[in-house]
This record gives sequence, structure tokens and C-alpha cells, in this order.
Amino acid sequence: MAVPLVIQFFIGLSIQGVFTALSTLLVDIHPNASTTAQAASNLVRAELAAGGLAVLDVILRGVGAGWTFVLFAVFGLLSIPWLYLLEMKGLRWRHSASS
Repeated sequence: MAVPLVIQFFIGLSIQGVFTALSTLLVDIHPNASTTAQAASNLVRAELAAGGLAVLDVILRGVGAGWTFVLFAVFGLLSIPWLYLLEMKGLRWRHSASS
């Protein structure tokens, strides 16, 4: 029981840095409407969290806890190529969007 709690602690600790970086990026991209961008980000984050929990409940009831989290791990691993693509081309996309 201690291992999940320690992992949860480190996830909670690191996610704050991600939220701070996202907020800073939103303000930098939308300097004239930073409050609106931040509010939209919070709204989307809350909606995705609610939708994710609804989907989680349905999947848990359908296939059980073990397979549910295996499925979530597979989705997480499938997102790695997209993160790599963003790292390789993101700066170029950002420069082309601002010009």
C-alpha cells in the first residue's frame, strides 16, 4: 500500500510544474487575452477529467481493474511517438503560427 502512495505523491509533485509551465505558455501565446486562455484551459481540463472518470467507470465494470489499467498503460505508451513529434517539430510549428 505504501508504493502507490509514494508514486501518487511524486505524480502530484511533478504535475504542478506541468500546470505552471502550461499557464506560462498560454499567457505568452495570448498576451492580450491571458485570463480567457487560462479559463478555457481550466474548463477543458475539468471536462476531460470528468469524461475520463466516466470512461474509467464504464471500463472498470466491463473488463475489471487489471485490464483497465493495462489498457490505460497502452494508451500512454502509444502517446510517446506524438510527444517525440512535438519535440522535433513543435518549435517550427510555433514559428510558422506566429508569422
